[in-house]
Amino acid sequence: MSVDLVGFLGVVLVAYVVPGPDFLVVVRSATDHPAKGRAAALGAQSGLCVHMLAAAIGLSVLAARSPVIYDAIKLLGAAYLVCLGVRAVLAARRSARRRRAGHETPAHAQGFDAPPPAGNDTARSRWRSGFTQGFLTNVL
Repeated sequence: MSVDLVGFLGVVLVAYVVPGPDFLVVVRSATDHPAKGRAAALGAQSGLCVHMLAAAIGLSVLAARSPVIYDAIKLLGAAYLVCLGVRAVLAARRSARRRRAGHETPAHAQGFDAPPPAGNDTARSRWRSGFTQGFLTNVL
């Protein structure tokens, strides 16, 4: 079996530069906190490496030729994106409710480098959340 390395690297390059749903997750995470955005970007890139590894060892062909596996992956990915969307809408509603009640200043008034609001959100959990969202969005 011969491998067209130039063709494979061309596909890898295109996959890296074309934005997808993971790009939206990275941008949304970065608006929450810059560190969370960086973690989401790293997670998305790690997920892309999983795809490239699967392609290199032939798992992508197996998934593409098995309708059950392919449909399961598609449905899991769609369900995860819907879950992220619902969570984003609920978070926006909570934030708007707090602003109306006078408990929070708008994010644009805080500035991009403002410290996050007080709460139980530690730097480690913020990083883990961003990485997981970016990774799962890309892999699924």
